[in-house]
This record gives sequence, C-alpha cells and structure tokens, in this order.
Amino acid sequence: MIGMGHADSSALLVGALLLFFLSGVVMSAIAYVVMRRKRSLLRTGRRTTGTVVGIEARYRTEGSTRIYTLVPIATFSLPDGKLIRFTSTTGTSPTGYREGQTVEIVYDPPTSAFGSPPYRATIINF
Repeated sequence: MIGMGHADSSALLVGALLLFFLSGVVMSAIAYVVMRRKRSLLRTGRRTTGTVVGIEARYRTEGSTRIYTLVPIATFSLPDGKLIRFTSTTGTSPTGYREGQTVEIVYDPPTSAFGSPPYRATIINF
C-alpha cells in the first residue's frame, strides 16, 4: 500500500492472522459444544419412531452466492399420546428425506407436569 511502511504492513498481517486464528478457535468451540449435546442426547434420550411431514428450505448468502439446505420437519408421539412437531437443525441439499417417511427419533422427555414440549429432538439416522 502507498505510504505504509514495512512495520505497518507486518502489524496488519499479524492482526489478520490473529483474527483468523481466533475465529477458528471460536467456531471449533461451538462445534464441540454442539457435538457434545448431540452425543448426550443420543446416549440418554428416549427413542421412538416418527414421520417426516415436510421439508423446509433454509437459505444463507455467501458473497453473491445464495446457498440453501433442506431440513426435515418431523412429528412423533409421546407415551401419553401428545403429538410433537419439530424442525431438524441439520439439513442437506439435496435432502435424504421425503414426506411420509418413517424415521427414528431421539428426544428429551418433557420436564414438567404440564406437558411442555421436549427440550431437544433429533432424527437419529441423519
């Protein structure tokens, strides 16, 4: 750059590398927490079968590119017969699911006597 000395450009490079490194550390920490929660749910949650009742498109933009993923929406019944509907937090494009498909689900049971919805649910074979 014009008017920028060697020390200034070195400091800028070090700052950029540090920002890149810290971003990677934060993203790795988030991925680790998400992985631990899912593993805990798979290990301790209740298992049941459910049905895919829809597919939802989720979009994000990276620069001028619009990227989409398709996430399944599923329902399942609690032991008391209450029907629960949830949208998966994980998607793909193209989707590996179709409406009406039977899937295996693991969920945290309701935590109150008032029948509040499960805290977490996921499709196991995703």
